[in-house]
Amino acid sequence: MMYEAQIAGIGDAVPGAGPMNAMMRRIQPRFMTELRERRGRITAGLHGVADLEFVNGGGTGSLEATRADPVVTEMTAGSGLFAGRLFDGYRAFTPAPAAAYAFDVVRRPAPQIATVLGGGWIASGPPGPGRSPQPVWPQGLRLLPREGAGEVQTPLRGAGAAALRAGDRVWFRHAKSGEPAEHVTRYHVVKPGASSPNCLLTAARERRSCEHLRRKDCPPVAELGPQRIGRSPADGAAGQRRRPAAVGRRGRSRG
Repeated sequence: MMYEAQIAGIGDAVPGAGPMNAMMRRIQPRFMTELRERRGRITAGLHGVADLEFVNGGGTGSLEATRADPVVTEMTAGSGLFAGRLFDGYRAFTPAPAAAYAFDVVRRPAPQIATVLGGGWIASGPPGPGRSPQPVWPQGLRLLPREGAGEVQTPLRGAGAAALRAGDRVWFRHAKSGEPAEHVTRYHVVKPGASSPNCLLTAARERRSCEHLRRKDCPPVAELGPQRIGRSPADGAAGQRRRPAAVGRRGRSRG
């Protein structure tokens, strides 16, 4: 089992990282050439002492390159299965947001600020804005630079805060899949259409049922699909039919 960390975990189209992107685009193909040669030698050597049932490779960010390696029999995508925002920074593919979680508004300290309870689900790796959750619905919300996403509370600023009241939910998109998996006990599948199942993650924490996390006027999770409860970031202009936030389109490759 082999993981191409130099490619799988480092994007080459990260917003605001022009020099690093240019460097990654230059050196990552060289990395892959070297890894393909090394993996071939390792596999050949192991075949001399045992019959290999599989040769595993990958990582979400390197699937496009790994599939071209003739010795690889299967590939692995971890965090990318839920298409965290970290994977928006890759040229090779365009992930469709596939999961979201929600936190309740508990305070309105100012007209353009709404504070939710919790929110500090930070991804592993070098600390920075790209490792924080991203508020995606209602639209028009952003983290405060000097506050960020906090373990106890997360203040959000923007035009989208004006209509929020205590008890309303703000939906977030995760950076990687590890941080929501550490905090929740279950994933709920939402079906906006009979032929298009999508994953939606609700903040069903330990010892808390979904009932505790819903407003009284919200439908059961299993019935969210046909309801007009919010607009997905993938929906485009206002006025289109609303769907649960962060339920995205099918992924498409640009490689």
